[in-house]
Amino acid sequence: QSIATGIYNGMPIDFSKIGSAVGEVNTQFKLTGDVLKVTSEDLLKFSEINETDVSNATIQSKQAMEAYGLSIDDLTEILDNVTYVSQDTSVSVEQLMQKATDGAPQIKMLGLEFGEAVTLIGQLEKSGVDSSSALSGLTKAAGAYTKKGKTMKEGLKETIEAIKNSKSETEAMGIAMEIFGAKKAPQMVDAIKRGALSFEELGYTSQVSAGLVSQTYENTLDPIDKFTLAQHGLKTVMAEVGGAIAETFAPALDIIVDIFKKVAEWINNLPG
Repeated sequence: QSIATGIYNGMPIDFSKIGSAVGEVNTQFKLTGDVLKVTSEDLLKFSEINETDVSNATIQSKQAMEAYGLSIDDLTEILDNVTYVSQDTSVSVEQLMQKATDGAPQIKMLGLEFGEAVTLIGQLEKSGVDSSSALSGLTKAAGAYTKKGKTMKEGLKETIEAIKNSKSETEAMGIAMEIFGAKKAPQMVDAIKRGALSFEELGYTSQVSAGLVSQTYENTLDPIDKFTLAQHGLKTVMAEVGGAIAETFAPALDIIVDIFKKVAEWINNLPG
């Protein structure tokens, strides 16, 4: 309650939403004190600028952290990465989080970190390629590369180059079928030729997205938000004062209410 009230006095956001954030962060991450406050504020900012449910954002963040072996110290970077890729590709933050988490086994075989994974998924989806299906095609590829004594990243790089440099569609399809299987081959060839399956600039997101959530949130605040924030402070103070008044003057309240009722009736009966 104390932490939620403290956030309420510093952010122009409805108290019920703040309560949901504090409660879910405490449940998912087992945080208390100042760390709970700061983490809740980060997720509220993320939720506000991306227009997403704060409880769902908290749960998805926890799932992503577990899938990639990350800690609470990495949360701000996770939120910044996802926000940047969403703004760049128009893929929703919920979709990016979910697909990055679901595809974690294949993505980690490529030696990619979370920010790189989200970027890859974003560029696939932006190009019209279903990233979930494309990533599942890498499962078969992993076995093919292992037999050749190559890592996933090494093998995939060679396959991409071979398909890009192929002299015919038939040759490209033959290479893809050997690595990805007949079912996934057409889609993988399409993704590679469109440049959607590229690893050249995956690290770019983490370099440019630092601080994006906080910066974007601050930029969205306007005079109305600042007025709302002032109201929050007033409500908090008046709630405390009101509690003291109620306790002290409770016996007299019935008389006061009756007087106000009579005044209200008198005003209502006045001519226009």
